[in-house]
Order: sequence, then structure tokens, then C-alpha cells
Amino acid sequence: MTWSSVIQLDVITLRYANIASNALLIFNSAVNIVVYCLVGKRFRRILIDEMLSCSNCRCRSTSATSPRVMTGMTNVCDSHI
Repeated sequence: MTWSSVIQLDVITLRYANIASNALLIFNSAVNIVVYCLVGKRFRRILIDEMLSCSNCRCRSTSATSPRVMTGMTNVCDSHI
């Protein structure tokens, strides 16, 4: 076996390892919310409260007079902070 074939084999192995680790990361992120909902009573209550309050939030309007605060990628009412 030559060095070039060993290096080529290592690159292929690293690509598959990268794909596998990315898939496991996505799977972990998807499963976490299910685990939190099954185990955490407080988490479920807060999640439901936040989802219901955001669907009725007046801050979703595009008027410049409505109070908004940017947190990450979502708009949140001042009253929810």
C-alpha cells in the first residue's frame, strides 16, 4: 500500500465520519424536545404558554409604534421578557 492510497483512504473515512456525526447531531437536536416534553412538566407548561401568547401577540404587527425587542432571530414583546 502506497502513501497516496493511505491518504486517500483517510480522506474518505473522515468524510463518512463527518456525515455520521452531523446526522447524530441533528437526531440529538430533534429528540431533545421530545425528551423535555415527556419529562419536564415545567418545560411543557412554559412551552405551551409561550406558544399561545406568541400566536395572540400584538407585537407581530409591522407598525413602528408596537414595542419589539430582537432576541436572536425572533421578535418578542416587551411584556414577554
